[in-house]
Amino acid sequence: MSSSRRKDSLWRGDVPNWRDNACFGGRASSFAGAYAEGYLRGARFLVEKVLEERSGQDFLIYPIVFLYRHHIEIMLKGLIQRCPFLDLHPLTSDEKKHLRGHNLDFLWKNLQPRLATIIRLAGWKPLLQEEEVTGYLCDLSAMDPHGEAFRYAHNNKGGPSIPSGVGLADMRHFSERIERLINWLETLEIGTESLMNDLASSMNDC
Repeated sequence: MSSSRRKDSLWRGDVPNWRDNACFGGRASSFAGAYAEGYLRGARFLVEKVLEERSGQDFLIYPIVFLYRHHIEIMLKGLIQRCPFLDLHPLTSDEKKHLRGHNLDFLWKNLQPRLATIIRLAGWKPLLQEEEVTGYLCDLSAMDPHGEAFRYAHNNKGGPSIPSGVGLADMRHFSERIERLINWLETLEIGTESLMNDLASSMNDC
């Protein structure tokens, strides 16, 4: 039965208190950004609660890492999709394939060389902390190569999703380091957006 014909449904937008409504969708250019921002806000909210209450971390570690990781994945994919407009080279078949997957190693390896070209073309100074960023992405990928380890307790072979030998994670240390990674990516996002706006303006002036 269609949910629109039922007397009650999970999805309602016609209740009296409109302030409780969440709005889905939006402009195409900002839709992916809404997802990325939502995952990031969710992760930060949970970390804040864990650090304030000093409890729940044994359970909340899973959604926290998943939310942070998925935010980072969306950010990387968004930056890669901008590259052809900035370095004037279309995405390769492998790069397009990797955009449909969840492997952070592949995404970063696709972005890094193109990023170097964009930095050179833009006349920017070499970006600081790139080695640190690579290390943090490697840490995430080693723990969760396909974006599944913090969603399900077992992998598709029936074994534990979390690699053996990993038993503890300091939440404050983790959140501080991953926020460094996110700040770096956000700086890059702002910079490339500015470049795209400059290019669009120069084309309109022609």
